[in-house]
Amino acid sequence: MIVQCPECDTRYNLDEDRIGPQGSKVRCTRCKHVFRVARPVASSVEETVEQLFSQAPDVFDNAADAPEGLEPPASKESEQPVDEHDVPVKKGRARQIVLWLLLVVLIVIGVGIGTYYYAPQLLDNTGTGAFVGKKVEEQKKETEAVIPEIALENVRQYFVKNEKIGQVFVVEGKAVNKFDVPKELIKLRIKLFDDTGKVIENKEFLCGNVVSYFQLQVLQREELESALTAKVGILTNNTNLKPGAGVPFMVVFPNPPKTLSEFALEPIEVKDPPA
Repeated sequence: MIVQCPECDTRYNLDEDRIGPQGSKVRCTRCKHVFRVARPVASSVEETVEQLFSQAPDVFDNAADAPEGLEPPASKESEQPVDEHDVPVKKGRARQIVLWLLLVVLIVIGVGIGTYYYAPQLLDNTGTGAFVGKKVEEQKKETEAVIPEIALENVRQYFVKNEKIGQVFVVEGKAVNKFDVPKELIKLRIKLFDDTGKVIENKEFLCGNVVSYFQLQVLQREELESALTAKVGILTNNTNLKPGAGVPFMVVFPNPPKTLSEFALEPIEVKDPPA
């Protein structure tokens, strides 16, 4: 049965067989307080024990206060000190388990939300996300027909919430020179389609410039366009590309049409380096 010291509130598991029919005195091993406990009517019901215990007097300061058959606290024979092996019941274990489970759930939710807002590209590294598809077969045929030696690799697309612009649709990847000779100034065209296959937007751009995810979140529209068309990045990254070399690219569509369903990306121009 569970007993609790009225002085320090320490709880103990106490063998009810050690309690006399009319109750017994026990001594708390923590604070040395002596108090009386009553034998439970139904030992298996903890509530009954606590009710009986709460109804019992706390302390007998004098022998006259004790009911007949009990000795005053000074008598060692009548005292039943709680055995030190009767370990106090650990409080809050169930609460700790619940708190840990709740913490794990919150961490998982936080990681998911953080990935969605701050690194959505990690959710889709193929460029064919659930929200926007890619016209793969059509793009492949067009690419082979135009410039098959320029391969588009690691293409991925995602949305970014920009604090000044709003929603921004981003497509990025790498254009690789598959020619046997150096090439440069690779230009791409991207088309956006609705769910009926109609072109709703298109853009042509030179490879070579990318911006960070943070910049995608904070730059103005004009600043984004300027950064992604900067001549310095184009001349640094998109010139004299040896066979097998690649150049990064990124294109953005601020506040794209809500009917956006698919996109297609193709190389449309490549030049030879000056002799």
